[in-house]
Amino acid sequence: MEGKDKRKEGRFNYMMPEFIYAEFKLGKEPIKDKVYNLKILDCSENGLGMVITQKDFDLLKILNEGDELKDISFFATWTVLKVDGTVRHKTMIQEGKYEGCYLIGIESQEMIENFKPENP
Repeated sequence: MEGKDKRKEGRFNYMMPEFIYAEFKLGKEPIKDKVYNLKILDCSENGLGMVITQKDFDLLKILNEGDELKDISFFATWTVLKVDGTVRHKTMIQEGKYEGCYLIGIESQEMIENFKPENP
């Protein structure tokens, strides 16, 4: 099953990842205290793509495009960036290591201001 890529901006994969994973809580029932740790797969000038594996598929039912996420911590080897973000898309990964998982795109104005890749 092939799906159309709904992402607008160009993508690039990290060769030596800056941000490795993101951590956040949703703050809403029924999972208000559950902490999610999602691997960062790629990024654009406006945000990051996080991998939702089967263990976190509950997020697919809870999060929708346009939903706001507060206090997302993005972890790199040298820093932690804590920002708010907006869900821009949920896309099934069609091939590769994460085939069958989902990519959730998070846009963050704070991230745009604080972090821009040097060579997209």
